[in-house]
This record gives sequence, C-alpha cells and structure tokens, in this order.
Amino acid sequence: MTVQNRQVKIRSGRIFTGLLLLVIGVLLLFNRAGVLNINLLAVVGGITVIVGGERAIVGYATSEQKKVFWGTFVFLAGLLMVLVNYEVVPSGWDSLWPSVLIIPGLSLLMLYFSKPKEILFLIISIIFVLAGWGGLIASRENFDLTEKLFSTFRILVPVAIVLVGFYLLWKNFLKKGT
Repeated sequence: MTVQNRQVKIRSGRIFTGLLLLVIGVLLLFNRAGVLNINLLAVVGGITVIVGGERAIVGYATSEQKKVFWGTFVFLAGLLMVLVNYEVVPSGWDSLWPSVLIIPGLSLLMLYFSKPKEILFLIISIIFVLAGWGGLIASRENFDLTEKLFSTFRILVPVAIVLVGFYLLWKNFLKKGT
C-alpha cells in the first residue's frame, strides 16, 4: 500500500468516525432536550452491528485477520445489545455471562473461515463456544453454576493447553519440512 493510499484510508476513517460521533451526539442532545424519545441501547446496538459488520466484511475482502476478528466481535456484541434491548435474550447475568465466551469463540471461528489452514482458531473456537453453550444450559437448568464451571474448566483448560502445544509443535515441524 502506498503512502498516499494509506493517507486516504486514514482520512476516510476519520471522516466516518467524525460523522458517526456527530450523529450520535445530536441524537443524545435531542433525547436530553425531550425533542426525540430515543432508545439509546437500540441505537448504539444498531450502530455497533453496522460498524462491526462493515469491518468484518472489509477484513474478509482484504484478508486482514484483525479486522475479521474485531469486526465479528463488535458485530456480535452489538447484536447482543439489540437482542437484550428487545427482550429476545433475557438480561440477567446468568443468561448473559455465557456470551463472554460465545462471542470471542464465534469471532475465532470466523477467523478460521478466513484462513482455514490455521486449525488452532477452530480448536479454541470450539472450546469457547462449547463452554458458553454449557453455561447457557446450566443457567436454564438451575445447576450449581459455580461447581459445574470449575469442574468443566478443570478438564477444558488442560485439554486446551495440550492441543495448543501440540499444534505449535506440529506447525513448527511442518515449516521445517517445507
């Protein structure tokens, strides 16, 4: 990328960010003045979904892994805000904490799809999503969540460490062989 292209990209990003902040600020002022009755969580969630989706798409198009991961992460976090706001997803901590595992897990899964040779992304993604899914099931079944979590993580953490170590060794030997 040339210096001129980079400067244009930075300038367009600043313009977009400035316009976005301007719109949000005006909406907040109108809301405070009583001119508009705005559901701020829905607006912020919607903007987050749009910005995250755009970043993820740009990341896929340009093969930039950071944009794929963070774009997907921001998109899913915004989607969660919207779903909580419209009461599709319950807002209690027991229902929301698994998303702390599921959102990064799905972001890593998208990262794997953008670069399928990196099997580590898939392995870690599966571990995160399964742990989050288990948390959702546990919160619905009224399990003793703390004990179930610790017993699950006592198994998952060593397995994850072994898999990551194996992957790193395998990748190292694969590189030396080629």
